[in-house]
Amino acid sequence: MASVTAAQASVPLAGVGATIAAQVKHIAFDLGYVAQCLCHPATPPADWGEVWRTVGRVSPSEWQAIQQELRTNYHHLNTLLANLSLWTTPANLSLAIALIAHAAYHLGEIRQALWLHQTHPSLTAP
Repeated sequence: MASVTAAQASVPLAGVGATIAAQVKHIAFDLGYVAQCLCHPATPPADWGEVWRTVGRVSPSEWQAIQQELRTNYHHLNTLLANLSLWTTPANLSLAIALIAHAAYHLGEIRQALWLHQTHPSLTAP
């Protein structure tokens, strides 16, 4: 991710899909939301569409902030998951399994976008 510029992160996949910035922001949001749910089971439902509605073209500072949010939320959730007492309820286990599948899907989207940037720059030119 460190080698991706804000301009590259701002281009929709093949001109029509979500941007890398939106994909990364979505994963960061997901990690943070799961951590919130693990700590506070009564967490209200999330607005899963907000990122897709609000994240498109990003400035270099916005791109850096999104990447930092991802790192921060990842480390926080990783610390929570290391606490074995969280694994004692079926709901928490289900949440963790859902997170793995959901993150894997979006990481695949990011990998496709990065591949397109490298192999078909005309499709991803800012």
